[in-house]
Amino acid sequence: MQFPEQLDNRSFRLLVERTVQRQKDKKPLSKMEQELADLIRQFPELNFHSTDKININVQFADSETNPFLILSAIWEMTKQIQHDAPKGIKKIITDYFHTTNLRSEDLYQIAEIYLYLNADCQKNDRQLTDKEYLWEVYYALYNTDENVAGGDYKKEDKNTTDDVALQPNMINQAFIAIARELHDQSSFIKLSPNASSLDIYSELPLEWIYAMSNYWQRPEQKLKRDHINEILNYFSAPEFIDDLPNQLSREEKECLLFVLNNDNCVPYAKASKEYGPEHNDGYWWTQDIPKSTLGNLRMKGLLIVGEVTMGDETKRVVMIPHDLRETIRKAL
Repeated sequence: MQFPEQLDNRSFRLLVERTVQRQKDKKPLSKMEQELADLIRQFPELNFHSTDKININVQFADSETNPFLILSAIWEMTKQIQHDAPKGIKKIITDYFHTTNLRSEDLYQIAEIYLYLNADCQKNDRQLTDKEYLWEVYYALYNTDENVAGGDYKKEDKNTTDDVALQPNMINQAFIAIARELHDQSSFIKLSPNASSLDIYSELPLEWIYAMSNYWQRPEQKLKRDHINEILNYFSAPEFIDDLPNQLSREEKECLLFVLNNDNCVPYAKASKEYGPEHNDGYWWTQDIPKSTLGNLRMKGLLIVGEVTMGDETKRVVMIPHDLRETIRKAL
């Protein structure tokens, strides 16, 4: 999870100024300006619709009185929810508020959490992984109501629950359940018998592509497609065939051969019964490597779980990407 270096910067203030002025002049707005204008209208207490010209050079004593900073955080959180990035943030927030139509006070609450986490990371010169960020947001939401007046989130309050031994564990178990659901959502991609690695990997979560890239020690890339290309270039290299057997356990080799020898399409239930279920595997593979045989082969990009439609019937199956079959067969 990457926080912007500076939420309230000159570019953002200029955008706010331009948006407000174009509205006053009744000029058409771009999509970005319209999104910002909607938020400005939703939060009149930020005083961006006053008759005075907006002063983009004004300084504020602290973050709590800075309307530019607050607006930028609210806008950032609306984009995270809209795009579900990082994956899982939309579910966490909408589950907590029991709606997808958040009220102004709801957005304000999660913006305060975001601002605190941003400031804390800058102060301590640290970065949060997606999993850590989601956990912090999740914990803050469920640990706010009784502990912090007005909904403010402060890290030091995280252990002042009514039952310190019980509540954090209950929250953690609920968070694990969300991770399980994210894992399951990513395990029902649509497959065809001749699906290529490129087609399949493009449907996988970015988190899993990062884990795959890290495992095979591929060079760092900025874009998902570039990570995928690096992985596929390595899979097509001659040294991959020599290296692959050394990267597989006995059970993983047996599982791959089992799939290959069954026309490369094995019912998921049959494969999990033969080689163990994925119940204890998490979603954030970059931090928690899968524990199951199927999960490890999926993390390595050698096995895919998804749905195949045959006639009128849709089945959940385990497959090897079409273009990797012969490579894996030669390696084994």
